[in-house]
Amino acid sequence: MARPISIISNGGRPITNAYPNGAPMTPVDADTPGGEPVTLTVTPGAVPVALVNDDLTEWVSSPPWLPAGAIAYLDFQNGNYYAGGAERAVSDILGGGFDITEISGSGMFVDFTTSTNRPDAIGVLLSDFDTTIDGGLTFVCECDAGAFAPLGTMLMILEGSNANTSEYYIVNEAASLGRGQIYDSAVLNETGPSSELSTGVNKVAFCIFRDEGGGNFGVSASINGNTAFGNADIGLSGASRIVDTVHLFHVDEWSVAMDPIHIRNFTIFGPKSDAELEALST
Repeated sequence: MARPISIISNGGRPITNAYPNGAPMTPVDADTPGGEPVTLTVTPGAVPVALVNDDLTEWVSSPPWLPAGAIAYLDFQNGNYYAGGAERAVSDILGGGFDITEISGSGMFVDFTTSTNRPDAIGVLLSDFDTTIDGGLTFVCECDAGAFAPLGTMLMILEGSNANTSEYYIVNEAASLGRGQIYDSAVLNETGPSSELSTGVNKVAFCIFRDEGGGNFGVSASINGNTAFGNADIGLSGASRIVDTVHLFHVDEWSVAMDPIHIRNFTIFGPKSDAELEALST
């Protein structure tokens, strides 16, 4: 996020004691090109100078609960939702088969057998996925599986709207049969050690389309702080990165959902290194 601009006074009249509307003011800095005077004009409803970016757009501070560097953040336990550069109502960024009544202090409940909650990213959240994936997208999720090890698809990104008919789709499966997995239907099947996912609370961090240099684009994941696993050369340079649909914690066309589990929160970042993924999943 851009920082506020700084006003430097070098012998000029302090900005708080400036002349009334429109009157010229002593140059703010002696080195100002041309030595032009500064003119203050007060406009009703104008943005205070202290809240202006270097490019003179309005500077908006991030909410204190937003993880540093997060592009999007959905905290179901505390009711904090951020996407598209601002706080949002959850119903504006989750749609499809999303059931808002499944959110409680424990998180957002998803279960294949006892719940019909099947959320998809919509609106600015879907746009955040779309604009981030080309440079490398990191998805971090904290979930509580209770007495059962997590099962099911955590994230599916599709070009198209249906997993059965899309020409190309990416499955990022962070929980499958008790093991962490990142899976691309066309070119990748990377599986981690079967001991990493467990009952209770799990935290998963994975990155896709990370630029590894030399035309290679990799994937990597870390689960519960364990050593990241993945592949730095998976041939994704020519893969489609069009994001039309994002299924969260389900693939409804396949009658698949994570079960049973409370999603505490998830975050979208830009590309992260293996070491950063390990820290994020701790």
